Amino acid sequence: MNASWPSCSLHDRVPLRGFTLIELLIVVAVIGILVAIALPNFLAAQVRAKVARVQADFQAITTCLENYRIDHNDYPPNDGIYNVLPFEITTPIPYITRSNLIDPFKEKDWDPIWGELGRQYTYTKIVTDEERVALVLAGGPVPPYEGVDSPTYNLGAFQKYGAWRLVSFGPDKNYSDSFRFSDDWPLWGSDVPYDPTNGTISWGNILRTQKNSEGKVEW
Repeated sequence: MNASWPSCSLHDRVPLRGFTLIELLIVVAVIGILVAIALPNFLAAQVRAKVARVQADFQAITTCLENYRIDHNDYPPNDGIYNVLPFEITTPIPYITRSNLIDPFKEKDWDPIWGELGRQYTYTKIVTDEERVALVLAGGPVPPYEGVDSPTYNLGAFQKYGAWRLVSFGPDKNYSDSFRFSDDWPLWGSDVPYDPTNGTISWGNILRTQKNSEGKVEW
């Protein structure tokens, strides 16, 4: 006996059903809401990780600066204006073995006088006005205004920082604000410490000085 398949008419077939436009729009909206919730938390975690990296870098740099001082009875000199670490901490004696000491909050910057600035942390050795004049006469690199302890520059710098000052631009990626702190020359707010309680991305620099590991200015 021959087997035969049951006949099936067009009306007996089950129609294929796809997603409607409304359903697709609902899915897209839900995904958008989830991304909007998760993205700020992800960015905040990213900022916290970078802040932790800066603090670890500052600890490593502080150790090598103190080791340099033990060997030379002084701290390394200033090698540039901003975004520069002294090459003496790696040459000829490597006081620090880490080479990737780049400020994670610093982007490429251009100065009309100095040209393209580096992306390292800003190390500033504090000097007297007499030392500044001697450096100028010798044709050597001089510190920025905030690194000179004198009435015409940054009076009381030694008292505030000690012998040196380290700065990261912080999450706002801005070293100073001449508009907001127009009466704070030459600092222009660059001594304001970053405080995450004011918001993950808030005003202020991450600071460390020879006198204070948290960079707080002391009088």
